Amino acid sequence: MVIEVLIKERTVGTFDFTPAPTQKPQRIIAHVSGGPATGKTYLALTGKPPIYYINLDRGTEGVVEQFAQNKEIYISNPIIRPESTQGEYYTMWNEFVQLWRELCAKEEGTIVLDTMTVITDLAKNAHFGKTVQIPPNQAYQWQEPLRDLVRSTHDSKMNAVIIQRRGEVFGSVPDANGNKPTDVRGLNTMGYEAQLSVVTYRNDEATDPSERFYAYIEKCRHNMGLMGKVIPDPALGLLSLD
Repeated sequence: MVIEVLIKERTVGTFDFTPAPTQKPQRIIAHVSGGPATGKTYLALTGKPPIYYINLDRGTEGVVEQFAQNKEIYISNPIIRPESTQGEYYTMWNEFVQLWRELCAKEEGTIVLDTMTVITDLAKNAHFGKTVQIPPNQAYQWQEPLRDLVRSTHDSKMNAVIIQRRGEVFGSVPDANGNKPTDVRGLNTMGYEAQLSVVTYRNDEATDPSERFYAYIEKCRHNMGLMGKVIPDPALGLLSLD
């Protein structure tokens, strides 16, 4: 039987099989999405130091200073010029890929990408130029390079926090509280690629400051019991390996 062959042999045809791991990886790949000023940056900066922060959205001001006094944090501020040609976009894309792979080769710490939303636009412009609409049957040309980049993190010792913006779903109907459903702006398969997927929120009507920020846990492979739960203060231990 085929099952017996798989048990006895490590190579079947052109495919290699290795023994399954018996322990969870000691690193976290987190996908954090949310609207503006909902605590995405704050949550990302609770990661394990040293932190290498790719600051494309320029959203660290007023937040990073709280952590930098007691934590090793390095920030890169790449500039993606909107008036660039497709060739220039492609050069910037290759430079980003090289940066990401070099960071993944480090021995410890956390990579923060803020945001994947910006990098998604860069990937589209690098592969298609500034087209108004990309045909659905050609979307794989920019989506697969992005997915490969995220998957490369699985083979790294580094933690990764990948941030994406969220926006209201076009044409959606508000719920009983007047809120419209939202979705991610960027790579919409990040929930599948990451071990931990978190949506951040802010409640401006909360009288208790500790209840102003909260998060919904869409997925958590390291702690299945958290899935589907609302965490009142996501900054407390969510990026730990406990």
